[in-house]
Amino acid sequence: MLGRCLAFASCLVCAGLLAQPCAASPFQWASTDDLNTWHDTHTATSLPDGKVLVAAGFGYNGWVAEAELYDPTTGNWTFTGSLITYRSWHSATLLETGTVLVVG
Repeated sequence: MLGRCLAFASCLVCAGLLAQPCAASPFQWASTDDLNTWHDTHTATSLPDGKVLVAAGFGYNGWVAEAELYDPTTGNWTFTGSLITYRSWHSATLLETGTVLVVG
């Protein structure tokens, strides 16, 4: 159920809104912290622990290489590192090892 809530919510990441984990009742929306860096044409990957990884894209000042992690238990975004190269319209795949492969 959590995966379904976060998968739909990933469409709204740029607006700064995400579904909270379905702790109270399903299909409730709540405001949360904004991303540290604005991302467009990015990827949002739902991780097994319920967190969401947003990677790269295009921001206010040009291409973005940063990746941020959303923690639904705190409602906060934290920087988690940068990609080696700026990317936009790329793909991100969660591998069985728990790492995310970003390509494109």
